[in-house]
Amino acid sequence: MVLMFRSLKAAEVNLKWANKAAALILTFLACALTISPIKASNNVTLIVGGKAAPFEVSPYVADDGTVMAPVDFVRLLGGYYSVSGDSDVLITSATGKTFKQSFEHVQDRFMVPLLTTAEQLGAATTWSPSTDTFILQAKLEMAQVTDGHVSIATSYPVYYKTQTLSNPDRLVVDIFGADLDSPAATIPANCSYVTHIRTGQLDPQTVRLVLDLTHPIHFQVGSSLQTNSIQLALNTDQTVTTPVPSLSPAAVPVPPQTAQSTPTPSTTPAPSATPPGLIPLPPITSVIATAPPTKIVDVQYKSVSSNIYQVVVTTSGPTDSADQMYHAFLLQNPNRLAFDISNSEIDLAAQAKNLLVNLLPTDDNSLFKSVRWGMVSTPQATNARVVIDLLEPIVYTVSTTPLPDNSGVQYTITIEESAAGASNSIAGKIIIVDPGHGGKDSGAPGAGGIFEKNFTLAIAKQVRDALIAAGAHPIMTRSDDTFIPLDDRSQMGIDNHADYFISIHCDSSGEQNSHSGDTVYYHGDDATCRALARSIAARLGQLDISIQSDGIKSDYVRFPGVGFSVLRKSPEPAVLVECGYVNDDSDAKCLEDPGSQQQIAEGIVAGLRDFVANQ
Repeated sequence: MVLMFRSLKAAEVNLKWANKAAALILTFLACALTISPIKASNNVTLIVGGKAAPFEVSPYVADDGTVMAPVDFVRLLGGYYSVSGDSDVLITSATGKTFKQSFEHVQDRFMVPLLTTAEQLGAATTWSPSTDTFILQAKLEMAQVTDGHVSIATSYPVYYKTQTLSNPDRLVVDIFGADLDSPAATIPANCSYVTHIRTGQLDPQTVRLVLDLTHPIHFQVGSSLQTNSIQLALNTDQTVTTPVPSLSPAAVPVPPQTAQSTPTPSTTPAPSATPPGLIPLPPITSVIATAPPTKIVDVQYKSVSSNIYQVVVTTSGPTDSADQMYHAFLLQNPNRLAFDISNSEIDLAAQAKNLLVNLLPTDDNSLFKSVRWGMVSTPQATNARVVIDLLEPIVYTVSTTPLPDNSGVQYTITIEESAAGASNSIAGKIIIVDPGHGGKDSGAPGAGGIFEKNFTLAIAKQVRDALIAAGAHPIMTRSDDTFIPLDDRSQMGIDNHADYFISIHCDSSGEQNSHSGDTVYYHGDDATCRALARSIAARLGQLDISIQSDGIKSDYVRFPGVGFSVLRKSPEPAVLVECGYVNDDSDAKCLEDPGSQQQIAEGIVAGLRDFVANQ
């Protein structure tokens, strides 16, 4: 963004005859400046990648005119941050550049100056005071073709789309949420079948690069879907074109030719012309294709002892983060254990594909009667599911082991007979129930003047009652509209030697009706808290209400390296449940309904009970 300031040049006057008049004028100007303070706004919209970015605490204009935004926005630009002190955060850009930035604390969020932080991260910035809109765009830093390799660099990671066009032959790369940051240009290419690269600003949010070809070619993408280093390998011998997937609308018109004339193609390639100050990218060393979904290739049953059994599910495909790819949970009426693999499909024998096929135990199994598998659809995805039909209450564990050749993962589901009373094993447990916000801290505003603090207290009271009915000992951090500091909330768990800590909140997004659903957060990469979050999220996903489950997330997603205060400072297993979005009309209506509140509360308690029973 180019900031333009009007400078005033003081005129020399003869004060012998105009002394009084000058004094009056200066007084008038001083008064005018005094009564025209900078207008602060609490509803700034931040546009990144051409879309409004949602935040729990919205960016705002401070009294001195500085636009402040949650430091979380640096993740949208490929960066990350950590707390560096009482008043600073250390920010690292996508290119590895590090710098410190001061912050202000607003509703448990670190707010940093948006302009200076964004520019340090390499963003082109535009601020519109009339609409309270701040736009961030990646800068195009380099584009070159050398020996059949296309290299395009941007200042931070972007989404892009590739396509070929004919009559004349062209390869087009559209970069979304980007700014050309320089005049449109025609760049010579050091390649026998690419004559030039033409650059242009297709629309305010899209940069287009057009590679003029001497004849049709094929290409492969050598970079991820979102990157600041777009790499393409050109090949005239391939028969398959593999363009990168796109999250944006399909084709848009090619921009007109730039003002520069296009020379007649020559059999002698023009020398490479890299703009001054730009560093060429390394050549492509491998081609990254879009990974196929994970496949379940085998399901087996094993008897370990008279009361311990195993179901072994083998998959092919990715092995990274295997412990986060599955979702296991208990279901009732009838009793069964469901085991889902994210982004997966069934690839068993032909007769079993897409069918529910029974795998019957061959011995006197008193715990389950069969194992089935098939495809299930959720609001988020379509996954492969293995179902174990149970005969009595059980406890289970899941272990993950990559195959020796790293071609897949073996998931071992160990099932044991539940100890007496396991179905009500939270009896006697001390559980902190924390209704978020309260008093002067209203939380996020909803429609009709209802605030987050009202929803959280109502649901927390229902959780308390359900825990009492289950024989547990709940302790409320607040039972009325009272402000409780964050440290005091987690300290209650410490002082009372609590077994578990459950914080109740309701989410909010930047734009009305832009997001819906519940999310269960756990701290950092704590495996125990993650398992507790999974159990509660599974139960919430089964509720017959309009709010759908968004699953689980680490609180590092919201505050990298720091997380939520109440989770970070709670030594007992702790989760934070965002029960829905208060600024979504459908979610808010559901959150206000006492019957839905009761269902949410019972789902949370049932999830806690499942978790405890399986420990």
